[in-house]
Amino acid sequence: MLLAQSWQLETVGTLPFYTSNNAVCSGVFNDTAFVFSFGGIDTLKTHQGIHRKCARYNTITGTVIQIDDLPDTLGKIASAASTIGDTIYIMGGYHVFSNGHEVSSNKVHRYVISQNAFIADGAPIPVPIDDHVQGVYKNRYIYLITGWSNTTNKSDVQIYDTHTNTWQAGTAVPNTNIYKSFGSSGVIIGDTIYYYGGARMGFNFPIQNNLRIGVINQNDPTQIQWSDTTFTTGLYRTAAVNFQNNPLWLGGSLQTFNYNGLSYQNNTIVDPSNLIASYNPISKTFTDQTLSNLPFDLRGVGETQEGFYFLGGMIDSARVSNQILKLWFGFPTRFKDNRLKTTPLTFYPNPTQGMVYFNEELNSVRVYNTKGECLFQTSPQNKMLDLQFLKPSVYILSTHTKNARLIIE
Repeated sequence: MLLAQSWQLETVGTLPFYTSNNAVCSGVFNDTAFVFSFGGIDTLKTHQGIHRKCARYNTITGTVIQIDDLPDTLGKIASAASTIGDTIYIMGGYHVFSNGHEVSSNKVHRYVISQNAFIADGAPIPVPIDDHVQGVYKNRYIYLITGWSNTTNKSDVQIYDTHTNTWQAGTAVPNTNIYKSFGSSGVIIGDTIYYYGGARMGFNFPIQNNLRIGVINQNDPTQIQWSDTTFTTGLYRTAAVNFQNNPLWLGGSLQTFNYNGLSYQNNTIVDPSNLIASYNPISKTFTDQTLSNLPFDLRGVGETQEGFYFLGGMIDSARVSNQILKLWFGFPTRFKDNRLKTTPLTFYPNPTQGMVYFNEELNSVRVYNTKGECLFQTSPQNKMLDLQFLKPSVYILSTHTKNARLIIE
């Protein structure tokens, strides 16, 4: 019998405030994964609702606390956050004034996870930028790719060296509306940049269905070779992640829109796409599927070993959310095929410190993480399984009993 794995989405908590268009990322301290939210816009969806509020979610205990505000003079949206080591770098974004004037930011805020505090800002971004693509390379460099600067989309690739607190220019994206974009999202996997979708210059800022690919020279991180391809669907303000070494885009919308959630095209309320889109670099093909209740207006997600976390964002009818959602890929929780079972298979303790004991003999056990990746397969002896070498986490066991019954726990 074949048991299909699928995407699972659940609500795991609530933020102490409503927020969207907020910078989101994850970080680890004392073997605990945390997910962070920085800045954003609240339910007012006006310049008055743009704030500096920040929060931290503990993925182990499920607790969430409000932390210090962004160290800026005004609230900010459309920034992005990246984690290297113990430090989170919150870069760019823009401010909106009461007269509607928008100003892009050149700030690099630095937050130290172990101290739960902001330290002095990093060196200013040479070209102020917002709604840009941001990714980490070699656990040292942070790339800011294209995006909007005050009055127009830019072709700049700006590279921040976290070791020296300095900036250098990378090979710019081609100076065309295919590459220049705001509201795109992307990820760096190995030596390759992938960024997708967004809005180009033009009447009502048309949505883009382009995937742009940049290959970084291993010997010179400023040298990038650019190419592009297209997909049938355009996406705006999704979250981009690395999933099994393939770029994956989560949520977003099928229309471009302003910070108030109204479409640039017809000034109507925008709804979520509910899409998960992926690109296979080997076959050079796109696939997508729908999953209800995915948010949009995203500027990142928290990536952990257990899954991906959304903090806030917009949901149906462009409502600003305070939900914390967890998305993972694997077998449905505690699925059992009762048609094949005659007597219950039990095991204990659960949770365990390492040893697991079964009530009957097993032929084999496969252990998966919550992304659906098989970590190893073994044949337990004397109804016992030793898991002491695994890191503390949530795991899925797929077992075959001596009677050839397949069970998922």
